[in-house]
Amino acid sequence: MRVRRTIMRDTVVRAGALTRTYRNGAETVHACDGIDLDVPAGEFLVIRGRSGAGKTTLMSLISGLVRPTSGAVEVTGVDVGAASESRLVELRRTALAGIPQEFGLLDALTAAENVEVPLRLDAVSPKRRDRLVAEALDAVGLGGHGRQRPGELSGGQQQRVAIARALVRPSRVLLADEPTGSLDSATAATITDALHAYARTHGTAVLVTTHDPVVVARADRVLEMHDGRLRAA
Repeated sequence: MRVRRTIMRDTVVRAGALTRTYRNGAETVHACDGIDLDVPAGEFLVIRGRSGAGKTTLMSLISGLVRPTSGAVEVTGVDVGAASESRLVELRRTALAGIPQEFGLLDALTAAENVEVPLRLDAVSPKRRDRLVAEALDAVGLGGHGRQRPGELSGGQQQRVAIARALVRPSRVLLADEPTGSLDSATAATITDALHAYARTHGTAVLVTTHDPVVVARADRVLEMHDGRLRAA
């Protein structure tokens, strides 16, 4: 397939011989099996593969939610597997954003207030918060839904709120696990445009796991995951 050329900048994600195994009864499952991966700043990288191929495990290893069995992974120079929990919290707050499959929205807050949470943690001024939240909701097609709570939104709309929350401030790395999984093709195209623009505007490395051809078509690079191993598509 044709690969779009991007300007290679500093490497912000680096994995070497990254392995994660677990036991399933008497069987040893290699969820990630000796993965080597370098991702430069500003790249829009798609990782595709069947369910169970290890994509979500890889994202969890990069974010530090799961520790490697062996090998290593660094994010902006931080050894994620060896870092303390407090260091990982700081990394996620300052350099690493995520769009999980479980949206993690706070039911008591409106859509706008959910998107605003990272900005409050950064002590952004109220006026600037309002502007950035409005821009993020507009980018995902939810400009008119800021006052609704998660329970008043569809599953696809909740997913878009979670995406807006990740896009509301710059990060060095953005991990998006099946970000268009609950969306129709037109909305998926809107979200893909927003993620692509985010990578280009902020120089963010955006790693997306997906089966969606709409997202794959916009990738700078596509990798295939099969039985815990990563290879060029």
